[in-house]
Amino acid sequence: MKTAIIFESTVEATCPQVEIDELRENTEEIGAALKANGFQVHIIPFSLDLVSIRNQIDHIKPDVVFNLVDSIEGKGNIIAMAPMLCEHMGIPFTGAGSMATTLSCDKLITKSIVNAAKLPTVYFETEDAICKNPKELDASFILKSVSEHASFGMFADSVVSTRTELRTRLMEKKAKYGGDWFAEVLLEGREFNISILATPQGPRVLPHAEILFTNDFPEDKPKIVDYTAKWHYDSPECIGTIRHFEFKPQDTPLLEELTTLTKACWTAFGLSGYARVDFRTDANGVPFILEVNCNPFLTAQEGMGAAAARTGISFESLIGTIVDDALSRHRMQTRIAA
Repeated sequence: MKTAIIFESTVEATCPQVEIDELRENTEEIGAALKANGFQVHIIPFSLDLVSIRNQIDHIKPDVVFNLVDSIEGKGNIIAMAPMLCEHMGIPFTGAGSMATTLSCDKLITKSIVNAAKLPTVYFETEDAICKNPKELDASFILKSVSEHASFGMFADSVVSTRTELRTRLMEKKAKYGGDWFAEVLLEGREFNISILATPQGPRVLPHAEILFTNDFPEDKPKIVDYTAKWHYDSPECIGTIRHFEFKPQDTPLLEELTTLTKACWTAFGLSGYARVDFRTDANGVPFILEVNCNPFLTAQEGMGAAAARTGISFESLIGTIVDDALSRHRMQTRIAA
């Protein structure tokens, strides 16, 4: 069988080399896992030249497309074009469909869906509310990009405690990075990344991962996984944030609640393939949904790969399961259409 990996190859000039290297290494790692599953692998750099992309796919005639597109020409708000193209061409593809991708890549739409499903999310303000709300802040807030992920534009200065500071920082972020921004209450509790995988038996929540802020984390910085912590590997922020999977018996009720909420997000957003839901708890240990990530970053040693390994699922098997789901969904959709 043949597969085509589509990935973002056209990045902004300001994109740091570490991100470019990660993108290349990630594509190679998944390509190797696909080959281990018996696939002939073709790699197609994705861009806004959809005619060219379609022609390349038509030429290869892959049995399945592995979708790794998490931005297009440096923009995260148009990534649904990748699954849209596959849907239009009638080709099986991995991960979320175009609608789920559109919904989950916009954090304000995510908030609306989470609220509509009566799931817990923290108080937030849009740009308009930030500028017009006269009420002083009664908690620390954190500024985030609406449509960009991977901690884009998020640094220690993204955390503010006054309305004036929030408005000033908003204007600075917009001037420097562009795009739309919003702010939400920064919870001071624990942080979790929960991975979920489609299987023939239904969506399976993988072992819960908690992000710990160790003694190496700078005392004068807010405890967030910002851009520095995520991408500057030799920084104290990165060294001081570790993922762990070991929990005490008293954490069982919390872990069960995280499982329930993750599955509820899977249903609410119509997710498929694989996804990750990020949480923070408040001072009382109550979990709140921060983000719903379709097609999260896939590597053997991090994120979903690390969570899968905890259950004995090798990276090759994980990739195989994701591909099997894509093929199964396509067969079902074809039968329904017939």
